[in-house]
Amino acid sequence: LFGKSTINIGMQAPDFQLPDQDSTIHKLSDYIGSTIVLYFFPMADTLDEQKKRAFRDKFEIYESANTKIIGVSFDTPDKLKAFQDKYNIPYTFLSDRKKTVARMYDAKGWFFPKRVTFIIDETGTIEKIIRDVNVHTHGEDILKILSNN
Repeated sequence: LFGKSTINIGMQAPDFQLPDQDSTIHKLSDYIGSTIVLYFFPMADTLDEQKKRAFRDKFEIYESANTKIIGVSFDTPDKLKAFQDKYNIPYTFLSDRKKTVARMYDAKGWFFPKRVTFIIDETGTIEKIIRDVNVHTHGEDILKILSNN
């Protein structure tokens, strides 16, 4: 059983509540009715910034497709807010300081979350799990996946 993932395509995405960059609490279940791109990233202002900006630059396309982008890291809300403001990122970041949600989603690494993205449909079912994230093409890759659904 060691190394076997506990979260799989076709299962109900585990609900959770975490504070965002403004310390407002969000529950995953608040987003039922929209497609959700839930992605875990190591920390603000890392190589992943390219991925975060790709989502930012395509944000209107995601919005028009009723798709919500949610980034999760172990950073504090303050650090996430500073990062969001620095790059003018219009979507939500959540602070998983206790690493609870990363554990639920099998995204907890040794010191930081693993780079993993979940596409969750309007009913809360996990449609796709991307564990091999290319930070250079991730925003485009997700759009291709969504347009094929």
